[in-house]
Amino acid sequence: MLAVVFALVTAAGCSAAGPNVEVAPGVKVQQNGGGAVTVTGPDGSSTTSGENKLPDGFPSDAPIFQPSTIAASNGSSAVNGKVYAVLLETSAPAADVWSWYQSQVPTNGWDVKSAVTTDFGGNMLCENGSQTLAVAVTDKTGVAGVTAVRLTISPAQ
Repeated sequence: MLAVVFALVTAAGCSAAGPNVEVAPGVKVQQNGGGAVTVTGPDGSSTTSGENKLPDGFPSDAPIFQPSTIAASNGSSAVNGKVYAVLLETSAPAADVWSWYQSQVPTNGWDVKSAVTTDFGGNMLCENGSQTLAVAVTDKTGVAGVTAVRLTISPAQ
């Protein structure tokens, strides 16, 4: 339910700060300004998205390829911990970005559990004891010369 409400509110393009609005029993929406929206569920879980910056609390040991821009980001809290999702875009070739992640992730304290190299980038699953990091590098579909990097961090199982 929280995800559905969040998607609807984000799609509406909220851009000015506003009061908490209860959109369903126990579900509140806060427009934070600058396009950011926070949705809080009845259990206290929340998700914030819409800002083109790393979410608050994003782990500093997660490598961020440079040069890149943050195309989208999301930070969610739930009973079992924080979950972060970041979409980066860069003009660097996907093969170069993938090679960089293959070399940088282990040096930042992440243990690579699996990695698959493809013709257009690669995918990697890593852990650092308390968190899981998923990295996906690919050419951005339909946009020549743009590489997309998706980073997802969640509590380790």
